[in-house]
Amino acid sequence: MGLEMKKALLLTTTLCLSLAVHAESIGKIVKVKGDVKIVSLSGEQQEAKALSELELGALVQTGNGSYAKVIMKDDTVFQIGPNSDFSLDQFEFETKNIRTAAYSLTKGQLRSWFVHKSPDKTLTIKTPTASMGIRGTEILTDVYSDTDGNSKTDIALVRGKLEVASNALGEKIMLSPGQMLDSLGERVKGRAPASARREHLRNLSQRVFEAVKRNSVDGDGAIFLNDARKKFGGEKLKDKVFDRMKDSGRGPASVKNEEIKIDKDKILGKMKRQRRNNIRQQVRNPANTTTTVDSRTRLRNFQNRTRTGTVSGTVQSFDIYNPETGGRVVIPAGGAGELAPSGPAAP
Repeated sequence: MGLEMKKALLLTTTLCLSLAVHAESIGKIVKVKGDVKIVSLSGEQQEAKALSELELGALVQTGNGSYAKVIMKDDTVFQIGPNSDFSLDQFEFETKNIRTAAYSLTKGQLRSWFVHKSPDKTLTIKTPTASMGIRGTEILTDVYSDTDGNSKTDIALVRGKLEVASNALGEKIMLSPGQMLDSLGERVKGRAPASARREHLRNLSQRVFEAVKRNSVDGDGAIFLNDARKKFGGEKLKDKVFDRMKDSGRGPASVKNEEIKIDKDKILGKMKRQRRNNIRQQVRNPANTTTTVDSRTRLRNFQNRTRTGTVSGTVQSFDIYNPETGGRVVIPAGGAGELAPSGPAAP
C-alpha cells in the first residue's frame, strides 16, 4: 500500500471518528404528543418521534397543545409542555453520578426530575430571568411573558433542594419542597433582597402541592405548574401569557419577525388624551401658545365633541408620539389623525 493511500485512509478514519463523536446521542425522546420538532445547532429540523435521538445542542420545540418526554443518558427525565423551547446546551458524561450538564428553557413549561444526585454544582437549568443549581431534584418551571411583554419565570420545588439565582431577587435562595418563586423578572432598582424575597417567595397551596406530587414525572401523565395552580388552586393567572412568546432564533423552526397589530381603539384613546392634555397646557400657560382662539372655549368644545365620538376642529394640528409603532400620530384640524412613520421617536 502506497504512502498516499495510507494518508487517505488515515484521514478518512479520523473524519469518521470525528463525526461519530459529534453525533453521539446524549438522550432520546420517548413520548410525543402533537407537533414536536427537533432543531439542530445548524438549523436543520426534523419531526420528533418516539425514540428520536438527541445530540448536544439540540433544541426541542413543542407547538400548541403538544408535549414531549425526554430521558437523558444519565436517567434525567424532562417533560416539556405546550409552546415550549427547551435546549440541551452542555453534557459531559463520566458516570450517572459524575457529569456536567446545562439546559435552557427560553419559553414554555417544564417538569424536570434529576434522578441521580450530583455531589458538586454541575447541573443547571437557565431561563431568561433565573438560573437553577441542581443536585437531586424534581422541579416545575414556567417561562412566559406578562401583559406588558416582559419575560418572567415561575419555579416550584417538588422534591429535594434547589438553589435559585435571579436578578429579581438580588441574592441566591434555597428552596424547600412545596415552595415556589413567582414572577421572577428583571431587578427593580433600589429594592432590597429582603423585600424581593417577600414579593416572590411563597408556598404552594396544599392541594396544588399534593397534585403535582401525585403526577410525578416518572408516570405517563403530565401536569405543569401553571395548570396545577389553575385547576387545584383556583388561581386565575391571567397575567401569565405562554402562547405569544417568540421561538428561539434558530433555523426554519423559528418564528420570523411578525407585523405588530395595532389596536385602533387604544391608539385613538391615547390621541384624545394627549390632545386634551395639550389644550389644558395651553389654558394654564396662555403666554406660550401661538393660536388666537380662546383656549378655554377649545377645551369645552373638545370635551363636548369627544363625548359624541368626534374631535374638535379648532386646533390646527397635534404631533403625538405613538408608543405602539415607534412613529408619530399627526392630528389635522378637521380629522381624527393619521399615522406618520417619520419624525423623532420621542414623547
